[in-house]
Amino acid sequence: MRIDSLLEKRERAIYQLLLYLEDRKEAPSLKDICHYLELSKSTLLRYIVSFNEEAEVTDLGLSFQLEDEKVFLKKKASLSLHRILAYLCQTSTKYQIIVYLSDKEEVSIQQLAQELLISEATLNRHLASLNQILAEFGIGIKSGRLKGSELQIRYFLHQMLSLTTTRAELQE
Repeated sequence: MRIDSLLEKRERAIYQLLLYLEDRKEAPSLKDICHYLELSKSTLLRYIVSFNEEAEVTDLGLSFQLEDEKVFLKKKASLSLHRILAYLCQTSTKYQIIVYLSDKEEVSIQQLAQELLISEATLNRHLASLNQILAEFGIGIKSGRLKGSELQIRYFLHQMLSLTTTRAELQE
C-alpha cells in the first residue's frame, strides 16, 4: 500500500518532496522538483510556504528552505517518518474515514458526513476513491462499514497504522 494515496493533494506533494530530498546528496533545483512532482512552480511554492508555517506553529521540526532556486530539507534528527506521516494524515479525510470506521460497528453516510464536517457528495467521492485503494486488500467500505475478510481488514489496519503511529501509540 502506498500511504501517500490516503493523503490530500498538498500533504501528498509534501511527503513526496520529503522523500525526494532525503534521497539526494545535493539540493535539487526548484525546476527539477516541479518536474518530478508534476506541479507548477507557484503551486509548489504555495505548498511549501503553507506547510512551513503550519509546521512551525506545531513545532514539528521539519521545514523546506529555498535558496537560489534550490530546495533544502531542514529536519530535526529525532523526527521520525512515523511522526511526519501522523502529522500529514491529520488533515486527510480518507485517513479519518478509515480510523472512524475502524472504531464503529456501522455508521450512516449522513452521520459520517456530519462527523467529518463534509458534504455527503464529498464523502461519496472519498469513499469511491478509498474503495479503489482498499480493493488491493480485498476489502471495501459498504453500508457504512468495512467489509471483507476479518483477516484482511486487520492486515490493512495494521499496515496503515504501522506507518502512521509509533510502537508506543499502537500499544495504547
